[in-house]
Amino acid sequence: MTLCPVRSYAILPAAGRSRRMGEPKLLLPWKQGMVIDQVLGTWVQSPVDEVVIVVRKDDSALRKSCEKWRVAVVTPEVDPVDMKTSVMAGMRYLQQAHSPADHDCCFVSPADVPELDAPLITELMGRYRERAFDSGEKNRPMLVVPRYGARPGHPSLFRWEALRLVDSLDQNEGLNRLVETLAKHHVDRPSSTRPKDIDTPEDYQRIRAENAVRERN
Repeated sequence: MTLCPVRSYAILPAAGRSRRMGEPKLLLPWKQGMVIDQVLGTWVQSPVDEVVIVVRKDDSALRKSCEKWRVAVVTPEVDPVDMKTSVMAGMRYLQQAHSPADHDCCFVSPADVPELDAPLITELMGRYRERAFDSGEKNRPMLVVPRYGARPGHPSLFRWEALRLVDSLDQNEGLNRLVETLAKHHVDRPSSTRPKDIDTPEDYQRIRAENAVRERN
């Protein structure tokens, strides 16, 4: 029997205002470019079919930086108030542009994780594809996530029919609530390799310094 192909997508919420950072964190220097260049470069190098980044309409500097990459830049008419509404904006774009099938898959990952690597993205997709058409509901992956030691981390890979359940969340429930309720498959990695997101100036300086040490070694 020939199985239907699985198409893959990624939604990167990037509509925050970097209040804890005090300046646009995605435009901070990182290696030979900026944080956003490192993040989008990783996703573009991955096997994902289409990458969507959600940006505020008035954030022209970030939008121009994103447009240098082979990604879809979504700027909602109403600024997203949180990660969930950013993800929903990305989903609307994908639904209109591609009409994903139930068995297709979609990553959700913050845009401020420059340590994320393409091999992990590839491994998560491989794990999903292994089970995507499993005839048993209990074995069919609704969500594939990396697990660093005992702790889950980014990015999360949803079956499209599972991600659509975001519409059923209460107004005060975030995407974490959906993650908690879905049956999961894990890809295990050492706890020391857990990629960290950038929230504060201290985070940025520490993560950048640690990355520089690793590159020298």
